[in-house]
Amino acid sequence: MTPRPARTGSLAHRTFDVWTSAKSGFDYSLHFPEWWERDVEAMVAKDYNHPSVTMYSIGNEFPEAGSATGAAWGRKLTEKVRSLGTTRYVANAVNGFLAVMSELAALRGQQSQDSEAGGGINSRMADVGDMISYVSASDLVTQRTASPSPSRTWPA
Repeated sequence: MTPRPARTGSLAHRTFDVWTSAKSGFDYSLHFPEWWERDVEAMVAKDYNHPSVTMYSIGNEFPEAGSATGAAWGRKLTEKVRSLGTTRYVANAVNGFLAVMSELAALRGQQSQDSEAGGGINSRMADVGDMISYVSASDLVTQRTASPSPSRTWPA
């Protein structure tokens, strides 16, 4: 049976949700360095001429986001996908929280200083949403995740 997205619109193929940093004890990070290239080739070849495939995703909320290692792997994966076909976009789902995980405590402290002190459970629950918005819009997330050259994100 044809998957629903292929029957009704567009489909994005995702290769990995983990690269070299593990999210759990026995995940793909153990095999990524050896298998990533073959897996990218298989993903692109599988539906090379399928009209509903509009983009390829090279990652989804992976721990290397915002690091030099993540940038190097992102470039390597993107170049591999583009070497196999240049007609589709290459995407990467970056989680701003993962990109600044080591600095979250400092951002939380900074956000607390910027806002009024409140009390009670309702205020605490509202604080979670405020913190998500604050971190997502922070200069630190932008610095860690922004492409140095916006034109690099478009197909060749």
